[in-house]
Amino acid sequence: MTDPLIGITGRGMPAHRIPEVPVKLSSTHVDAYFRNYATQVALAGGLPVQLTVASDPARIAERLDAVVLSGGADINPARYGHAPEAGLQAIDLERDEFEFALLGHALELGLPVLGICRGMQLINVALGGTMVQDILATPGGIPHHFAAGPPEHVAHQVVTEYGSLARQLYGEAPWTTSSHHQAVNDVGAGLRVTGRADDGIIEVLEHESLPLVGVQWHAEWHEPSDAAFDWLVRSARATSMQGE
Repeated sequence: MTDPLIGITGRGMPAHRIPEVPVKLSSTHVDAYFRNYATQVALAGGLPVQLTVASDPARIAERLDAVVLSGGADINPARYGHAPEAGLQAIDLERDEFEFALLGHALELGLPVLGICRGMQLINVALGGTMVQDILATPGGIPHHFAAGPPEHVAHQVVTEYGSLARQLYGEAPWTTSSHHQAVNDVGAGLRVTGRADDGIIEVLEHESLPLVGVQWHAEWHEPSDAAFDWLVRSARATSMQGE
């Protein structure tokens, strides 16, 4: 069997934000990707492919064996029926449109999906959930940003639910990376919470019947590899074999 094709979303930005870009190209836009996601997919045995918002989500989904929804900008609160609140950071309407559509087609096709940080939040919103727009305004919380050092620096533990996929993959209380200022509030339809931080922040979501998992931490930063990517590639292989 060929290696499963795993699509990874990225982010867009104006070219002038990149110092090396010539001035004559500064008004154009670029797609940007953190290589860590692709490295983790490759280590797990998958064939990573970076996805651009210029592509058709439906046609892309038909070619893929699984999807990684990566981290990035805040989700437009209008997507979950809320007005912007203090603490909301940059949003990317074009990316929102592409990723919500891509996720919808992936779910229709039964593709395994792994959501990381923003990706988990997007899964929750797509299934009818809501967000806390800024946990920094919530008193009594623990830090959810790594304070210093390289990205793989761990910030806090997560307690996983007994019998869950999260417990199977990570054990009872793994230390995780963390770099987010928003959090899941109301949980979307069909999702169950299988991991929380000590302050109650939701850190893992699993779907009750679909191959759909979200982790709030940055799994791509875990070294040398992260079990969620192994799960994704295994699930992609199994799904692909069922369709043959």
